[in-house]
Amino acid sequence: MTIKDAMVKWKIGKDNMINYLNEGIIPGITVTDGVIEIPDMGAPLVPPSNANITSESVIKYILKALDNYQYIDFRILKIRENVFSDIIYQLERNGYIKILENVISPDFSSVIDFAITDAGRERLRKKRFRLNDINISGNASLGVVSAGISTSLSANR
Repeated sequence: MTIKDAMVKWKIGKDNMINYLNEGIIPGITVTDGVIEIPDMGAPLVPPSNANITSESVIKYILKALDNYQYIDFRILKIRENVFSDIIYQLERNGYIKILENVISPDFSSVIDFAITDAGRERLRKKRFRLNDINISGNASLGVVSAGISTSLSANR
């Protein structure tokens, strides 16, 4: 689809589209004969710029994106790819998301190859969402970059 088609489908304005393109939020963009083509996909789920990104909020954003047929990845959340991939893997392992049929080698760096399960929807509906509810073990650091400042949040995984 064209940029204009995406803006209409996703109900976003020109400024948001320019930001999405500049920040690399939209995957799979191609240019053919000078025309930018965007994959026909759900709108990216972009947290507010002032959102406090924690491990728990990453899980919630992933489940919410899948439940609403939206797109999200580590670049949108401004966290390290390996942390995002680990969370996707654990969500799949714990039955909250599943690999789509016909996907042989899933890409754990985005949600494109996954669908939410009933257990994931139930977890998403809980008012209080906690990381230890999904049985992630060990310690990891959630690298968050905000306004050029890199911080590290500790998360029990």
